[in-house]
Amino acid sequence: YTIEGHLEWFKNTLDSLAPCVERCVISFIDLYAKSKKNTQGLNLHELSEEEMNELAAGMSNIAKGSGVVLQTCSEAIDLERYGIGHGACIDGELVERIVGRKLNISRAKTQRPLCNCVESFDIGQYDTCIHGCRYCYANASLDRAKRGFDNHNINSSVITGSLL
Repeated sequence: YTIEGHLEWFKNTLDSLAPCVERCVISFIDLYAKSKKNTQGLNLHELSEEEMNELAAGMSNIAKGSGVVLQTCSEAIDLERYGIGHGACIDGELVERIVGRKLNISRAKTQRPLCNCVESFDIGQYDTCIHGCRYCYANASLDRAKRGFDNHNINSSVITGSLL
């Protein structure tokens, strides 16, 4: 979990995805209660402003010439000097462009204050992913996620339970 490791991963991923994407939205780690519990022993920490700047500068240099625009979501830090502006993971203007029409959508009310995302329906569900990523805030524990995963109904339009 070093800055160098993240930059190497970003370079490899960008090399593969750049022909298919136009933007990359980043956010720096926020250790929520579940994340803190699940990542004990991993020596993770929220980044200092200096570390955020170092990572942003490196990512910006890697992305130069790729055609991919870098943006942040839910971040207060100003990274404009690296060509990284504030954006949104779920960008209303982008969604409207993709679907080819104006939509009646507003800013997501349940997200963090700095989030610019629009309202959406999350296809994910807490405590259902069995990949075991330790930093994930969506699982209280891997055992609980396995139980949630086991409750999946292949005939349902949602991961567990039913909308009816």
